Amino acid sequence: MKRPTVKHTLMLALFAMPMVVAAKPKRDTISTNQGVEVFIKNDKSKKLSLIAELHVVDAEASLADYARIGTGANIDYYFKKYLSLNAGFKGTYFSYLSTLASKTDYSENIITPFSVGGAGIRIHFWDGKGWEKRKMLLESFKEVDGKGMPRTTVRTLRAKFPCRRIMAVRGGAYFSTAPVTANHNASVTQPVGKGTVRTVNGTKFTGDYYTNSTTTGFYAGVTRVTHMKFKSTNTISWMEGAEKQTAIFKEVYADVIVANTTIDPFKVKGMEYPIEPNGKESFTVNNIGWRVGGRLVSTRKKINLGTSYEIGMRPGLKTRAAYLSIGINIAYVR
Repeated sequence: MKRPTVKHTLMLALFAMPMVVAAKPKRDTISTNQGVEVFIKNDKSKKLSLIAELHVVDAEASLADYARIGTGANIDYYFKKYLSLNAGFKGTYFSYLSTLASKTDYSENIITPFSVGGAGIRIHFWDGKGWEKRKMLLESFKEVDGKGMPRTTVRTLRAKFPCRRIMAVRGGAYFSTAPVTANHNASVTQPVGKGTVRTVNGTKFTGDYYTNSTTTGFYAGVTRVTHMKFKSTNTISWMEGAEKQTAIFKEVYADVIVANTTIDPFKVKGMEYPIEPNGKESFTVNNIGWRVGGRLVSTRKKINLGTSYEIGMRPGLKTRAAYLSIGINIAYVR
């Protein structure tokens, strides 16, 4: 049998190299100044397609209604590239203003609880792999200090980790409904002050007269989305094969809202008194508003917890537009 020559051996080695390279698992390695290495593997950041959220509780405070507590739902669908959809709605089951109306209202209007919602589209002008700074717990252990007292020592790493990053413009339809009262025409510095509204026929209503407003229009803005989902090991304490999972979705956005507001007539003693917004001594409304908000959702499992916040000024009553809301959500992730 003829022995292989050096030439034949080199040729076999060259053919085998691609196979060896292909078999090597692809991963990112993050090194610290202290010499710790974190190995990122099984990165599934791009595989998020659906987030459906049920609002466990939404709490809001505004100049139009000092306290609102409600619930709602939100759904997002992400395509593999360049496009995603969003729709959401929330309403209230407790409202400070509605509670006052039930006790003191002189009008015969049926008061509609506050609600707000919309549906729209995101167009991604950047959609790909990115790096997001995050603090990671490397190890935690209990020990005894020099005085014999127990203490817990933790080692953490704050570094940039791989994620799917989306930068997008967004826009869509917007609507809201809210109760209003003649007292909203009082100064915001006088929380219990009595306001006056002149209706179209010149009749003036002062104090606890309530009706409903409806605002419809559109929003447009920008958003930044990151999704991080991977497993990792490090060179400090994790045993070979032991892994830590990191899975988090984040979104921050800023919108301008353009919408028109109509106000139902006061109904008093069987008669209707139409209201013209921005008329003489009537309600002053603004057609332009804005909002800035964010969401944080764990994507570790199918069912997860999430939080949200939003601040802004809604279109509607000009001097009562400012608000702040926070929420806790249960999210289904796929």
